[in-house]
Formats: sequence, structure tokens, C-alpha cells
Amino acid sequence: LKLQFLYLIGSGVPRTRRIRGCPLHTMKAVRRGVCAARPRAAARVALVHSRRWASEEAAAACEKVTKLGAGANVALCGLKGVAGTATGSTAMIADAFHSLGDLVSDAVTLAAIRYSRDPPDEKFPFGKGKLESLGALSVSGLLIGTSFGIGSVAWHAIWAADPLLITGPAALACGVVSVVVKEALYHMTVKAGEEAKSSVTVANAHHHRSDAYSSVVAVAGIAGNMCGVTWLDPVAGAVVAMMIFRTGCEIGFESLQDLLDQHSEVDEDTLATVSAICKRHNIKAFETRARKMGPYHSLYMTVSVRPTISVSVAAQITDTIKQEILAECEEVQSCFIATRAATSKSEKAMPDHDELKAAVLKVLADVPEIFTVTHFTPHYLSGNVRVNLDVTMDSSKVATIEDATRVARLAEKAILQQLPQVQHADIHLELQTTRRQCESLHAM
Repeated sequence: LKLQFLYLIGSGVPRTRRIRGCPLHTMKAVRRGVCAARPRAAARVALVHSRRWASEEAAAACEKVTKLGAGANVALCGLKGVAGTATGSTAMIADAFHSLGDLVSDAVTLAAIRYSRDPPDEKFPFGKGKLESLGALSVSGLLIGTSFGIGSVAWHAIWAADPLLITGPAALACGVVSVVVKEALYHMTVKAGEEAKSSVTVANAHHHRSDAYSSVVAVAGIAGNMCGVTWLDPVAGAVVAMMIFRTGCEIGFESLQDLLDQHSEVDEDTLATVSAICKRHNIKAFETRARKMGPYHSLYMTVSVRPTISVSVAAQITDTIKQEILAECEEVQSCFIATRAATSKSEKAMPDHDELKAAVLKVLADVPEIFTVTHFTPHYLSGNVRVNLDVTMDSSKVATIEDATRVARLAEKAILQQLPQVQHADIHLELQTTRRQCESLHAM
């Protein structure tokens, strides 16, 4: 049938001659539906590929700006180190160590960007997005370690007995150059990180900004030293150490929150898109949570479905919603949807399925016209129990439809009278049964 249908929509022969007994207007409707579905499917595929391409371009931009920052850090580290050693500026030497820490953080950032965007596989079913948070945590550790090193040097310089060398214009010029370069790198890096939703790139950008701030403090200390206030330079180095320590703690705390999945709230744009998709299918979503996986999110949500539909229908609905969410929400990499019946909560104790079935069969055993029960389907609706049954009847005792209707009403009345936990019962006559289903109810 599938091959016949594909041949039908793909050939140029008139459609009314392909399936016998199929009216002309039906075949035209099928043809219109297929033709309308093709552009929608093509548009969805194009949307997914365009977003994937945009994500790859954003990651490439992050790598490019990180490599540019690494090159700048190498140059600034050497320049500051030479100028600080030649002039005896503690603040400039501290700033050189900070640039060295930036160089290490650039290496961590590159590794995190490159491997965190690998797709999920059997070994990593949720992907490797957590490498971004782990990389940002490593950058924070480097910042904190650098702050302790700079602080110890500054503390020793403050209490040193030997007088410090007088810093000159060379150290001051290096500080100004560092401020300009680092501030430019900050803006370039934070822009690329926000576009790619890369936490480790944004953390590295703040590392550049902290280096710019430290250079500002170092310039102030050098200028004060040149004016005769010799103790201002090592004090400026201590202030730089405290600034770096604070920045490292902030980045580390945020990275730990991501690793511990504390940021489980869904942003407003994604939540609005998910709500619109569920509304198209007349489904209500609640308990929506997200796990941050680097630049992506794993979405967890619960939807309420009609309590009378089958499990397979509920699965089909959730699969459709999942595919639409993955296609329309760029930042969602995976989606997990749980279903629950759309009923209000009840404090009333509900009977067990097997116990309820045994009680219903016991009641129907006292109805001689009913031969067997072929299907038993209970529904738990807001504290009420509704049972649907398909039964076969003894043809020697039930000869007409009126007799079958009378027997069904008597059986429903017996169930409601003897089982107070059941508020509604529907009994339907089964006209065709298998040999296995035809086991007599009265023989049980």
C-alpha cells in the first residue's frame, strides 16, 4: 500500500485511476495535502540546517577571537614583564603575571569551545556541553591562583626594607597600551560569546576586562610613584590582586551553579515558543525545567493530556511536540517530555487496577447473559472512577438488540450498586472475538 501510494503521488498518470473505488474529490484532497506538506517539511529542514550552520559559525568566531586574545596576551606579557623589571614597578610586574594567566585561560577556552559542541553519542548521551562550565571553573581557578601570587609579591614589596626603583614613562606607556588592547579584546570576546551562548568565552572576556581594570590601577600606581609617592605602586599591586580574586570567585560561583544545574529556569523566549507549540496541539505544559549544557539546553517538561486517550496516542502527541521544539528552539539540544492525565487532584484513595478488575468481574459473574469480558478499561477522573467494558453475550439468552441493551443496563446498575468506588460504567457488546477471548466468565 505504501509503494502504491508513493507511486500515486509521484507519477504523471491521472490520480483517479490508481486506486479502485476512490472518488475523484478524495484523490484531489490527498494530492493537495501531500503538496502542501512538502514545502512545510522542506522549510523545517532548511531551518534546522541554517541554525546548525549559524551555531558552527558562532563557535568559529569564538575560536578566532580567543586565538587573537592569546596572541595579544603573549605580546603584552613580554612587554609588561620587560618594562616592569627595567623600571622596578611592582604593579607592572603583577600585571604581566595577570596577562600570563590570561594566556592559560585562552588555552582552556579553546579546548572547551572545540569539544563542548560535539553531538550526543552513546558514551555521552547528553553531549559534552558541561565542558564549557568546567572550563569556566578552570579559568576562575587560574584567576584566584594568580591573585594570590600577585598579592604575595605586593605584600613583600610593601614591607621590604630595600627602597624601590623609581618607575619611569616606559612602564606608564605599557600600562596605557594594555588598557586599550584589553578593553578592545573584552568587547570583541564578550560579543562572540553572547552570540554563541558560550559561558567559557564570556568568562574569558571578563578575564580580559579584569586585566584592563588591573592595568588602570597599575597606571595609577606608577603615576603616583613618579610623583614621589613610592608606596603607592605596591599598594596598587595589592588592589589588582583583590580585583582578580573577586572576578575569579564570581566566575567560579557561576560555573558551579551551572555544573550543579541550579539554573533550571527556562528563558522567556524559549518558554513562549514551547507554550505556542503546545497551544497548537491543545496541550497544556507545566513543570518546564532546563539543564544548561554549554551553549545548549536539555529541556524537561510535563504535559497534560486527556485521560481517556490511549498511551500510543499520548506518545504520538509528545513526539510531535518534541520534534517541533527541537526545530524551532535553537538553543534546545534535547527534549524530554512526560505525560500525565489532565485531571484535578483528589485526596480520595483510588482503587488498584487489578483489584478493581477482579471486583467488576465478580459482579458480572452474577449476570447469566454475559458470557465473557473481552476488554476492561478503567479511567481515573478527578477522584472518580469510570469503567468501560466490552462483553460478549450468550446468543441463546440474548436474541435481539433490545435484549442486549436491557442486559447491559442491568449489568451497569449492578456495578454501580455493588461497587461504590465506581461512579460510571459503560458496557458495549463485542460482536467479534478471538478464541482466546471466548473463555466463559462463569467458568472462572
